[in-house]
Amino acid sequence: MAKLSSPATFALILLNLAAFFSLTFLHSRELWLALGLNIYFLEKLYIFQPLTSIFMHAGTAHLLMNMLFLYQVGTMSELYLGTKKFIIFYIVGGVLTQILSFIYIYFAFENEKFINLVGASGALCMLFGMLATSVLYSDKKTWFGYFAIVVAMSFLPLFMGINVAWYAHFIGWAVGCLYAKFYLKRADEVL
Repeated sequence: MAKLSSPATFALILLNLAAFFSLTFLHSRELWLALGLNIYFLEKLYIFQPLTSIFMHAGTAHLLMNMLFLYQVGTMSELYLGTKKFIIFYIVGGVLTQILSFIYIYFAFENEKFINLVGASGALCMLFGMLATSVLYSDKKTWFGYFAIVVAMSFLPLFMGINVAWYAHFIGWAVGCLYAKFYLKRADEVL
């Protein structure tokens, strides 16, 4: 039997699918609000929300797009970092990205009644930024091409009337770039 080359990536995909279909089956607004990242994080001290919100998705299209991106970027990231480092980076960096996104929401949308942040997009853009910075550090045109993809996936849906947490994409990208710049060896240093 062949060994799975990206076990953590596939485990994350399965966890996202399980969370989505469980919540769809339970159809509980209270559970949805408890697990997404929102003002309950502060008001009710739901300190688990930055982690659980990464595995929540707003609908089937949101889930499928994120899982396709996780498969592509997660597989490359896991092969580059190794399974253990990848899963730690994904979880810790994803939680950091969610917390920074929450801080942005808290101050930028103070007149909004209630915003529930869900999805893995910030964590995925973090992986994308890490790969772009660590692997493509000397190829600025390609690096900016990758960044253009983040810009497109952040703003094109808004022009189509789809609500997207574009700020989470940019925060995730920045976290990934900073991690690669300060904590990873560049590809030429490894070879």
